Amino acid sequence: NSSAASDVYKRQVQEMPENQIVFVLTTILAAMTHNPLIELCIASSEKNNIKNLEVYLKKALAQYFHLEMSDVLTDIPLDSETGENQLDTSESNTDQKSEVVDLYKRVRIETFETENAIIQAFKTVRLIIDVSRRPNIYIQIAGISAGIPQINLTTSPYIVDKKNGLILQEISELNQAITYYFNGLRHWNESLVYSVRQIRQYT
Repeated sequence: NSSAASDVYKRQVQEMPENQIVFVLTTILAAMTHNPLIELCIASSEKNNIKNLEVYLKKALAQYFHLEMSDVLTDIPLDSETGENQLDTSESNTDQKSEVVDLYKRVRIETFETENAIIQAFKTVRLIIDVSRRPNIYIQIAGISAGIPQINLTTSPYIVDKKNGLILQEISELNQAITYYFNGLRHWNESLVYSVRQIRQYT
């Protein structure tokens, strides 16, 4: 299915400023618009972050589609009790609003409270994006074990640029980095092969 084909995992980090979070989300939404196989999973370690993440996502949708925030809130309300996307397209009588809703359906915001839950989620993930200044080391190691390329903004002992991931110099390079891994399978396969070598080296 499309999720298994190319599911993007983005780790939400508390220390990132709001404008950077919205920029990252907008960049990913743009990639999703151009590639219908890409889906986005926004991960949080705490349930009380869900509402904030939902607001950031809707701000990114409003910015990407040049809409007022109020329009986005009307078209794609969130069920605060379940945290699920409750989509009502009855009033979405324009092509643009329909496109917003369709894109929104391809985004999941999930809570991963245990390391095992993360490992299970990685079974359908094809790219990890962690552009915080302090990338999560456990996620990096788990990603390597699963053979998933990773995009980071900070160097680490685990991610080697253009081997098992990409290290961005600037956050503005994110779009190119996403394209690097989703434009064909060559770079994704290269990352997988390198990750297998890493696993053999450390086991």
